[in-house]
Amino acid sequence: MCAATPACPIPYKGPSREHIFLLRRFHRLRTTQDITEPTESYRVMDRLKGLVARETHPITMTISKVAQAFGALLLMAVCSQYMLTIYSFGDKPQHRFLPRHITKKTIRGQTYHVHEVDPMSPSLREKYQHRRVLSVSHSGAKLTAHREMLDYHRGRWAPSTGPSEPMYAPLGGRGRGLTCNTCALVSNSGQLLGGARGSDIDAADCVFRLNAAPTAGYESDVGGRTTARVVSHKSLTNLYLNSTSVLGGGRGPRRVFVHGPQYAFGNARTARLLRALGEKFSTVDFYRFTQTAESRADAEFEKQTQIPRSKSGVELSTGWFALTLMMDSCQHIQVYGMVPHNYCRLYPDSQVPYQYWTPGGVSECVMYQYHEDAGSQGQRLLTERRIFRTWAPTHNITFHQPTWV
Repeated sequence: MCAATPACPIPYKGPSREHIFLLRRFHRLRTTQDITEPTESYRVMDRLKGLVARETHPITMTISKVAQAFGALLLMAVCSQYMLTIYSFGDKPQHRFLPRHITKKTIRGQTYHVHEVDPMSPSLREKYQHRRVLSVSHSGAKLTAHREMLDYHRGRWAPSTGPSEPMYAPLGGRGRGLTCNTCALVSNSGQLLGGARGSDIDAADCVFRLNAAPTAGYESDVGGRTTARVVSHKSLTNLYLNSTSVLGGGRGPRRVFVHGPQYAFGNARTARLLRALGEKFSTVDFYRFTQTAESRADAEFEKQTQIPRSKSGVELSTGWFALTLMMDSCQHIQVYGMVPHNYCRLYPDSQVPYQYWTPGGVSECVMYQYHEDAGSQGQRLLTERRIFRTWAPTHNITFHQPTWV
């Protein structure tokens, strides 16, 4: 078969009604009029020729088919809309989503009266109620943590414990006291590089380190023995990732003290990390600084600077909490690698790295200035050093590498 073109027209399927009407009219005119005169019959003949041309032309037939298809689709759309309207406004209630549990259930009694009954069986109702109460009890700590967090940042935090509470409390039920004669606090500063203070540090009764600072490869400068680590709650992830080298081994710490606001310990991530570390290192005891320690730190900062710490948004450093812990546990304190508050003003071109295990990293003076200029969430490290100077005579604190006080 050929395509519908003028050279190969579509087969003629027969005359239409108009075609038949014109044929009959033409036949009647030819039989009643004189054929020698151009009368109405010629006009009818012209109409017949045009009609035949239109009926057999491919474009005309295509348009006709499109019109028929469009009409059918329009009819289907109208019918569908009508059916949806009937379905939507029917007497039977329809639900977009089926309820998980039946909320109403009716039965017809012997007297043909309808009664509402509990849709759950007694055993299922008891299980459901227990699960609901359990969910509320589990979310209580989270809600309390959020409330404490808001009060903490709004400056409305009030100690919830008495003054007799110790500075730290064990996590997980394990805990041993800490009392030392001579203590060494090893900072993270690059000032320790090349000082060969490792033997002096290891000679102390107790050695305190900060966060996840490594010792492997730096023993000659920072020592290799660790008694305790003081860790910020923000550094727990880093501690966990490096826990094998930092907490493992025979010379690793036996105590880890975690500091942070009270709401941080209600956080699921913090609790999960502490639980994982406790399970992995069963010989290490984990502690948290209590609210008494946090309140003492806030009061001391406000006393020294005349600025409320919580309202200013300033965060106290891990070195601050390490020194306060050592002042409560040690008779003599040796601090290594901590510069005085005026060091960067005296040596403005110093390129000593902020961390001794990243020699090519940012310099400590740049980091100190960044924290001093930062708004909320910043640490006033140089301001803290000025406060440490006032503590030194009373608590037998001596600073080495560099030496000051």
